[in-house]
Amino acid sequence: MRTFLALALASSLATWGAAAQQIPGAALQPEQQGNIGFVSGGSSLDDRQALKGMESNYDVRFTFAVLPSHEYLSGVGVKIADAGGNTVLDTVADGPLFYAQIPAGHYRVTVTNAGQSQTGDFTVAGNNVVARAFFWRQTG
Repeated sequence: MRTFLALALASSLATWGAAAQQIPGAALQPEQQGNIGFVSGGSSLDDRQALKGMESNYDVRFTFAVLPSHEYLSGVGVKIADAGGNTVLDTVADGPLFYAQIPAGHYRVTVTNAGQSQTGDFTVAGNNVVARAFFWRQTG
């Protein structure tokens, strides 16, 4: 019985270890929602470097942080609506960097952290890159 429990525990730890090693890469897998491609992450230096290599594939780039410390945030809700008010993307960022490839047009983004939302308008046109940083005041 002890041998079985030891093997089961070793197997569980090996599986957990493999899953833990895959978490950063999993967060960096491009996703698709409708006709919007996006990727988010950047909680570690390795993730930020990987995203830096991907950024040329995306025309919208958002960064999320806390003031005054400038600490990065993850788990920020991101909702993008087109000019008609139709939601084209509704997701949660896996890290402080969020990149999206969005068809040309006018959009409104609403980002939400800890119940506090910020809204901004942006336009995607031609080869321009939309880059915005969103900051929340540190509470407590």
